Amino acid sequence: AAIDAATNGETIVVDDGTYTGPGNIDLDTQGKIITIKAQNAGPNTAVIDCGGNSAEPHRAFIFNGAEGAGTIIEGITIINGYAAGDGGAILCDGSSPTLTGLFFSGNEAAGNGGALAIGSGDTPVVENCVFTDNSAVYGGALAATSTAATVTGCTFYGNSATSGAALACLGSGSLAVYNSLVSFSLTADAAYCASAGDA
Repeated sequence: AAIDAATNGETIVVDDGTYTGPGNIDLDTQGKIITIKAQNAGPNTAVIDCGGNSAEPHRAFIFNGAEGAGTIIEGITIINGYAAGDGGAILCDGSSPTLTGLFFSGNEAAGNGGALAIGSGDTPVVENCVFTDNSAVYGGALAATSTAATVTGCTFYGNSATSGAALACLGSGSLAVYNSLVSFSLTADAAYCASAGDA
């Protein structure tokens, strides 16, 4: 409801607590230039519990309204997302929002990008995020397809996948990772890059 009522330039502040169920999951920012931020940034303060599984897939956000860097998600924890396709917690499909200071844990995709999937041509800002215990086929934490995406200052810990336990670069794009920590990937190599792309 807050997103529906918001106009460009507004900030939605999320109080401490755990948010689940209709109205709190599968959120669509509708192409609006808005900021959604935790009142107190940090792990397990403002939490979106997607409650997703293979029978009832749910993620936190889908960006498919041509959002740009002015659409900002900040300081929120996202857990238990599940996608039947790509992007267990967040899917960028024709959009490039700013994702900063987010915490992703226990999310899963039956396709690629257990926490975050970045679609063809999308270049979201991904900075200062933490990815733990997420899983997928390619890119247990994050998968980028045919794009020049950049990841800065992020931590990847304990993620798993068939290929690219933490990160996967698919298609003809590239994935640049700066000042980030990748450790304790549970399966496969920590990073995977398709032969046509560059890591």
